[in-house]
Amino acid sequence: MKGLWHIAAGILLFTPYCVVAQNNYFPSRHELDSLVNPQQSEKSEGMLRVEPEVVDLGTIEGEDLINFGFALCNRSQQRVTITELRSSCGCIKILSKPKTIEPNETFRVDARFNPAGRNSSFRYSILIYTDLDKELPTRRITVKGNVISSDEWQHLPVRAGALRLSRKEIVLNGRGEERIAVANSSDKPMTITAHSTVVGLTLRCEPEVLEPHSDGDIIVSYKGDVETALNTMLILEGMNCTPSERMIRVIIKR
Repeated sequence: MKGLWHIAAGILLFTPYCVVAQNNYFPSRHELDSLVNPQQSEKSEGMLRVEPEVVDLGTIEGEDLINFGFALCNRSQQRVTITELRSSCGCIKILSKPKTIEPNETFRVDARFNPAGRNSSFRYSILIYTDLDKELPTRRITVKGNVISSDEWQHLPVRAGALRLSRKEIVLNGRGEERIAVANSSDKPMTITAHSTVVGLTLRCEPEVLEPHSDGDIIVSYKGDVETALNTMLILEGMNCTPSERMIRVIIKR
């Protein structure tokens, strides 16, 4: 269900602000669910058959991509054009392109599930939109399963190469320090440093050397004079990844 609410939140972000502000209206949970999982069209009942309607991926261990598929059979005597194949979660990628299905023709839809970052049971939907109904989906496929993660650092979701972090942004209220939990997921020792152009802003790691498959803390400290609010970046050194992956945003409030 978490995946569904993330999509619902994304939908709300694109809702015109003036509508919410002027009417002081907030959608109910039922309305949010209907945005993500709209009811199935009644106009096309029986015209497009799905096999299977429920795809059970079973128990998934690790983070390997899982390929699966299902068949759409046109049971009518007219052409049916698939206009959109929409997943309720970004973890499911539809590999097949929409097409027109002739009468009595069967079209196989291929998809891929990415279990990375998940460690629980899941239940998502794939909605099939056709020219039989311009608003509501013609059919719905359920994809379910259970992920057992082998990632020992799952509680540190941010990656900077082999370095795992709890977050990449900190806020300091003037002078002080903040900690970021980190771990070295590689097989080699790692020494984390960073250079700052802001006077009084420093970064250190405890322990100074992160041994393979061990954790620690990055400590960001500010001991300068806060005359104005600062918004700056620290670029971590000591791991092999792109500069954008190594950036930590530091906000210092006055």
